[in-house]
Parts: sequence; structure tokens; C-alpha cells
Amino acid sequence: MTTFALLLTTAVLWAGEVTVVKQLNGSTNDNAGTVTYSNGTITITPAQGNYITKDYVTVVKFVDAGIAQAPRRAPGVSEPITVTASDASADPSGVTTYTITPPSSEYDLEITANFQVRQSISDAVITLAETAFTYDGQEKTPAVSSVTVAGKALATNEFAVEYSNNTNAGKGTVTISGLRTYNGTATANFTIGKATITPTVTLQGWTYGAEANTPVVDGNLGKGAETFAYAVKGSTTFSETVPSAAGTYTVKATIAETENYQGAEATADFTIGKATITPTVTLQGWTYGAQANTPVVDGNLGKGAETFTYAAKGSTDFSATVPTAAGTYTVKATIAETENYQGAVVTADFTIGKATITPTVTLQGWTFGTQANTPVVDGNLGKGAETFTYAVKGSTD
Repeated sequence: MTTFALLLTTAVLWAGEVTVVKQLNGSTNDNAGTVTYSNGTITITPAQGNYITKDYVTVVKFVDAGIAQAPRRAPGVSEPITVTASDASADPSGVTTYTITPPSSEYDLEITANFQVRQSISDAVITLAETAFTYDGQEKTPAVSSVTVAGKALATNEFAVEYSNNTNAGKGTVTISGLRTYNGTATANFTIGKATITPTVTLQGWTYGAEANTPVVDGNLGKGAETFAYAVKGSTTFSETVPSAAGTYTVKATIAETENYQGAEATADFTIGKATITPTVTLQGWTYGAQANTPVVDGNLGKGAETFTYAAKGSTDFSATVPTAAGTYTVKATIAETENYQGAVVTADFTIGKATITPTVTLQGWTFGTQANTPVVDGNLGKGAETFTYAVKGSTD
């Protein structure tokens, strides 16, 4: 209990003593808060963890029965005084002020401030408008639909809201802090799921024997680790070994999940093309009647099967039959494609030369006046037409 006298100017008619009684939930407690009075204004500051409202502030005017009989009051002269809150919306856990109309000079005042312990909200039931989100890089702040303590729904000015861990994927937290007549904290959680990605992978094909190209992934928003596997197109057996043989394949990109993004897979087809070849063919000509030579091919890198056809030079009518008659011909080498090399066709010209002959001629002489004999030729292998001319021996005419 605190008692103090007020010294007023001559313009104020009332000058009495003020007694302050401080209680905590109805029991006397001088540490429950502070109370001051000045010229009709009561200023009250609750101690930490307490609050007070107008309903818990009472003021009584009374006449003291005399010093000898103090503190007994004169009977029948104790009356309550109306208390008015200066600001009805003020925070009851902070500094609040109240006003009264001071009584006439024969009265003293007794102010009773019955502080209340602020109620803990640690067991509050918190309802959120949304509890599941997907990561998008933005803070998530789900609205608080309601906060209920011991069955009573709190007004929005009776609690404060804070968010934490509310951007990255995982568990976000809403923390409710009690205000006004409430104190303490309570929490509720919500989830932020990892975002999905829809990546694509491309791989530029190459030609057999060339350096392999590297797969390119787009849409890897989380920068997850990328691994690649390969399979023959249509197969489900994938390997990390990059294929080298010509053919059509599938590359599979596997993207690892990250803090905020799910993992994913993407596939694409690519082709390793057969290499081209630039072969040449040569055929050494021969002389009519000699054994035919065999064509020789260079540059058949894939060892493809070689077939040969022949035609008279300038003709397009090729045949597998090796020519025998003297003349100029074209040989065409057709090289079959192989697993890794394309096929090709090349040509070359060759000549079958005419064979030489070494004939002899004899002529049986005759007697002047008798019929002339006919020359006889031996060694005319080609049956060439024979014509004869004559000269005196030793003459060229």
C-alpha cells in the first residue's frame, strides 16, 4: 500500500491523501506494477508478465475517521468514483492512463489496481489458411486463420505473427507471440515442397571415328549434378560408356535433386553416322591372249565386299564377265557398306593390247614361161588379210 499527499495550487479545491493498493489476481502484491496519480490522471504500468484494464481499477473516496483511529474510515462516507480509460484501445500490458473527477476537499482517495497475470498461449491451437506450398524462390507467409487458447478465439490484436524458414524447401514455421492480455509463444508449421523441373537433353550426332560430342541439358533449374548413360535405341539397357560404332542410340540424362528442386530424367536420340570412304581402283592392262589381271582397290577402310564389273569404255552396260578382246575398257569396283563405313563405287580404265605376230612367207620359184606359184604365209594368227607385192631383190621399189 502506498500513501502520498497531493499539493495543489490555490486554483484546485481538493487536497487530500491518495492511497494506492496493488494486487495481483486479487492478492496484495507491491511488485505487480506501478501506479501514479496526478490531477485526476492515474498512470499504471504493469510489471513484466502482467496486464490491467479499466475493469480492474477502482477508486474510492472516503473520509478518515481521524488520526487516532486511523486507518478506520468514517462510517457511511466511502463512495466509489467513476474511472474512465483515456484510450480504450491501449495495450493493457503497457502503460495505460485513466481519469477521474477529483472529489471535494474533505475526501481522501484509495486507488486499487488489481493486476492480472497475462495468459500463456503456449498451448494455442493455430489454424493456417494454407499448409502446403511449392518452392519458387519467394517467401511463403500463410495467413493465420485463427488462434484459439483454452477454447477462446483470440482477436487479431492479441497476437503477433512471425515467419521463419519460409523460403527454401522444407518445413516453414509460423510463430505466434501473445500480446495485450496474453504472453508466450506458440508455433505452427507448413511445408514447402521441392519444385519440379522439366529438363531436356540434346546430343549432336557425329561420324564414326570422329570425337564424340557432349550432351547438353536445358532446364536444370536447380543445377543438380548431371550424369549420362547410353543405350541402343529401343533398348532399356543403359551404360555410362559412350558408344563408338555407327548406329542410332538414346542418351539418358539423370539430374540429381537439390535443396529446392526435385531430380528428373530426360532422353534424346542421336546417330553416329557411317564414315565415308574414298577408294580407288586400278587394273593393269594385258595383251590379248594373256591371262587377265585382277583389279586392285585401295582405301576400302571398312573391308567391305568388293565386286567388279566391266564395260567397253564409254558404255554404261557393265557385266561381271572379264573382257578378252583387245580394246579399251572400264572396270567398276562396287564396295559394300559395313557396320561403320558407307559403301562406294569407283572406276578405272584399262587396255587389252593386241598380240604381236611373227609370220613367215615362202614362194616356190618357177621356170620362165610356166605358171607363177602363190606365196604361202605361216604364223598369221589373227587371220589378217594377206596382200603381196614384189620387187627385184635388193630393190625397194
